[in-house]
Amino acid sequence: MGDVRRSSRSHKPNARYTQDPLEGVDFDDEPEDGRQFEPLPLKHKSGHDFDANDAQDNDDEDEYVAERRDSGKSRSYNHDDDSVDEDGDTNSGAEEVDLTRVRAPKEITLNDGRKRPLKEDGKRSRLLFEFHKGSHERRLHSFYGRDEGDYKPASATRNISYPYPTLPARRLIQDLSSGGPAGGMAYSLFHPDEARKLEGTTGWNWYYEHGGRSAFQERQYMKSITVDEALPYVAQPAHKSINLLLGPFREPQLYNLRVGKSMRLKDSWPLPKVPDPTYKNGWLLNVGRRIQGIEWIPNRNSGTQYLCISMLRQQIARPPPGVNTTSAFRPGESHKDTFELWAFDIPPTNGPNTPVLRPEPRLAMTICTDWGYLKEFKWCPCLKHKSRKSQDDPKTTKFGLLAGIWSDGALRVLDLSSCVEAAEPQYLHISRAAFEVRIPGSVCTSLTWLSSNVIAASGADGTVSIWDISQVLRCEAPQTPKPFFYELIHDTYILSISSAYPSHPHLVTTTSMDGFFYLFDIRSPKIDKSWPPRSRIGPPTTVWSDHCQGWLSPDDHCLVKLFSMRRVFSYVAVGRGDGIVGCLATSPVHLSALMGTHSGHVHVTNPERKIFDSRTLAWQQTWFLHEWKSAQCNEDESDATMADDDDFANGPLHHKPDSKEVRSKPLVRITEGYNPVEVQMNGVEATADGDDFDASFTIHEEQTAITSTSWNPNLNYGGWAAAGMGSGLVRVEDISI
Repeated sequence: MGDVRRSSRSHKPNARYTQDPLEGVDFDDEPEDGRQFEPLPLKHKSGHDFDANDAQDNDDEDEYVAERRDSGKSRSYNHDDDSVDEDGDTNSGAEEVDLTRVRAPKEITLNDGRKRPLKEDGKRSRLLFEFHKGSHERRLHSFYGRDEGDYKPASATRNISYPYPTLPARRLIQDLSSGGPAGGMAYSLFHPDEARKLEGTTGWNWYYEHGGRSAFQERQYMKSITVDEALPYVAQPAHKSINLLLGPFREPQLYNLRVGKSMRLKDSWPLPKVPDPTYKNGWLLNVGRRIQGIEWIPNRNSGTQYLCISMLRQQIARPPPGVNTTSAFRPGESHKDTFELWAFDIPPTNGPNTPVLRPEPRLAMTICTDWGYLKEFKWCPCLKHKSRKSQDDPKTTKFGLLAGIWSDGALRVLDLSSCVEAAEPQYLHISRAAFEVRIPGSVCTSLTWLSSNVIAASGADGTVSIWDISQVLRCEAPQTPKPFFYELIHDTYILSISSAYPSHPHLVTTTSMDGFFYLFDIRSPKIDKSWPPRSRIGPPTTVWSDHCQGWLSPDDHCLVKLFSMRRVFSYVAVGRGDGIVGCLATSPVHLSALMGTHSGHVHVTNPERKIFDSRTLAWQQTWFLHEWKSAQCNEDESDATMADDDDFANGPLHHKPDSKEVRSKPLVRITEGYNPVEVQMNGVEATADGDDFDASFTIHEEQTAITSTSWNPNLNYGGWAAAGMGSGLVRVEDISI
């Protein structure tokens, strides 16, 4: 060994800044009675003395896990001048053991008595590989599983989607790196065609053959009403129109959009030199009220596409501080409200790969209820086979089963349909639902589908309830339906619930106000339960991605985390928002995910790329940025000037931008045209003086937030994305490439 490098500095004693109160006191090294305090011999777990020689003889067989180091060298508790005999005893007669070398067991005993050997390094673990270590194959087995039915679909999905880091691909192409096809829309390979066909036929027996459809027709009270009868249910918007700044960043145009109208996105942009029918293929709607939720109707692979929109009733005035209002843990007051279905007609000449939205979107149906506003809703995602669709009435357009939670705290399931030949908007009033349940002493907060007839709901008291719709419909109407599953999962208000449908519908995740994210199996919720580290704030949402076999959920650092169902105790950071992420959306036909933030950004990313390669940076692309500016009302302006909204038609405004008419209305600026960027997951920047700070948390206007996002679940139109905003605008666009 070479000479040890020594410091050239002179050795000086360190300066002392404290005073020892016991300095100068003489302590005897030995007690007065002459007794020596000797260390007790180290005992083995079985009760026998630990044999140090035996530990040294098996150095080549066992690895030692307890080791203390000082300056890179191991320390021994035996002094150099102590002589050790063959039995391991020192001259003092007491047994001293090198505590730096302790044997680890070679195997562990399971609950059933079987013995399982430990892994090679001798350390106890969860019997799972370290996700951030090893080859791609090892990461694949760790994240998805070692069974062929688990990792083969994952590998095939990765080869198809890996060339597209952000936006989904509309067509299949030849990947030069793998030599196979890439891109295109396809259902999850973890849910094979046989299972999907069985679900689309046998899974709907309860509805078509066992009296489910007739029960909905008998118990659901629904009638068509006129426009005048529907007016009391329609809430009046705060403004009849809104001003928009759209177009190129340096040369935006000012537009005015009335409530209930729409405009094409391409009208605010210069046309390309080469005609492209898919250029800026989308619309902008103004529904007049803050968007509460949006979702596309499934099971419509051709023809008109429908978007369901629920709005929040505007508050006339906020209550003053200290005044008690309706608690979130109690049912709210029932009042009249509506939700809408918007239709996007597709010309029959367009193929599935190039769906062009040429006709203007139209309001197809307005559903009026007396249960308050629709807080959360989800359409039944189960597919229907062609043989089942042929059993529907050809004179009506079947929308499907809609499950929703209204502000009165009840969970209801509606069976909706409309007349095929209806050209004008229809108005329906529903006074009673065939399926209506409540949680005793609490309110429903979130819902998820487990199958075509099984639905789960979370409660404000921390409970999760699951009902079988087919069994409930068989009971008499006056009886209160009881869930077949009712368990206390959290200690407080549950924010969201999501099942692993369709591949693993028995696995359910919940997030609550206490910051916990729980995964449990409904077959044994108390035993099969796991959770990652607690977040400082309650995750507002969680969504399941069947292609990635995991859940996406935001955290308090504006990150979007992917939790695998096999490794829910850890996570993979797949995206980062420019503000707090409030809504997420995944698709059943591709891997791209939408992230809506409170800052008005909507990001798109492919979360699977981070699964296979932890060293690669996450790519994401901003779809658009939405910014809100409130109206400026001057006292000297007349009421006629403030209310004169009908003088401006949809289109560019040719008067001066600083006129009173423009300032009297809210102003929205939408910025788009962003490129894909690599995102750092730490999010820490440095100032000029070297101090670190995190500038992610910013307070924005309430109307600036993106409140809801949704992908079209239909295979031929999977690239259509929709985003709802706090300003009452809805943007619909085909963003696939």
